[in-house]
Amino acid sequence: MSEQHSQQTSQPNTATEDEISLLDLAITLAKHKKLILGLPLVAVFISVIITFIIPSSYQATTKVMPVVGAASKEAIISVLQSQAMADSLINRLNLQQVYGVKSMGDARRKLAATAKIALDKDGTIDISVEDHDPRLAAKIANTYVEFFRPLLRHYGLTEASSRRLLLEKQLLDIQEDVKMAEQEVVQARQQLGNVNPEPQVKSLVLAARQLEAKIAMKEVELLVMGSDPAKNPNYFQSLKELSTLWGEFSTNDFDPAFNGRTSGKELEYLLKVGDVEYNKTRYDQLMMQVEKAKLDENRENPTIQVLDSADVPNSKTKPHRALIVVVSAFAAGFFAMLWAFVSEARQKVRQDPESREQLQLLQRYLKWN
Repeated sequence: MSEQHSQQTSQPNTATEDEISLLDLAITLAKHKKLILGLPLVAVFISVIITFIIPSSYQATTKVMPVVGAASKEAIISVLQSQAMADSLINRLNLQQVYGVKSMGDARRKLAATAKIALDKDGTIDISVEDHDPRLAAKIANTYVEFFRPLLRHYGLTEASSRRLLLEKQLLDIQEDVKMAEQEVVQARQQLGNVNPEPQVKSLVLAARQLEAKIAMKEVELLVMGSDPAKNPNYFQSLKELSTLWGEFSTNDFDPAFNGRTSGKELEYLLKVGDVEYNKTRYDQLMMQVEKAKLDENRENPTIQVLDSADVPNSKTKPHRALIVVVSAFAAGFFAMLWAFVSEARQKVRQDPESREQLQLLQRYLKWN
């Protein structure tokens, strides 16, 4: 009986305490109602002003589908995000002046902050550009596609691209060889004076040097192609052409017997002329190989197919005015209620002597000195 009585008496006490706690809560909120209602209104007013001051941003997106050859989609994204791509865009669209920055580095950073390139789950690539000018955002997004293919050739991501880059480097070296050989011919001609070498000897020298150049270039072509017919179906054809050239060279080689019919200076001059012909023939043959490599590159190069071009956006992406206003109002209201409860708690502590002494002790321990 005593236990039942105690339970019955404790339940009303608990209910009474809950009613008192809720009543205290309501009293605290009512006491600070001006702060709790006023601060969110002020926050809403300020946030509305701020959101109208913040410039609006627009986002334009170009969606492309990689048509991949030897390069991965990650490599394609690397090209799109490269410094060379950024510099091409900055120079074409005059972004350094548009962004109002002095250095190219600042323009690159500004562009990187506004342009996002991402690979979607479906395998497509989104090129999204956000800017205060909707037309500029669309123009930048579409210009990425324009510069993609030339940059891909520059980086040489495929076997054909690598071959072309190697051949073009050799082409520059041969150009220098042609210039040097022509200068040496001028010097040899001055030393020879008015004497003209025998035409038959000259034609044989030039023919031999032409064949030597063709042989050298055919050997370079075979070296670049490799020896795997599966990868290079034209390998055996080129090998046959090389054999034919060697056969021509063996029957048309310069005959040393002509040395007795020409002086030392004449022979030196003819050899210099032959060097010019040799290097010019090398240049012409190498140019043909470069053009072949370009055709192979166009077939092999990974490219991108534009699925959706970026249109000039009409709707704003930033700022999210409604969201900013709502978050500001809730944050201000929460802070106001927190302040009200803290203020009430401090006031009650000051009214209780024991709690006041504990508060003073806490304040003393919190001091650094």
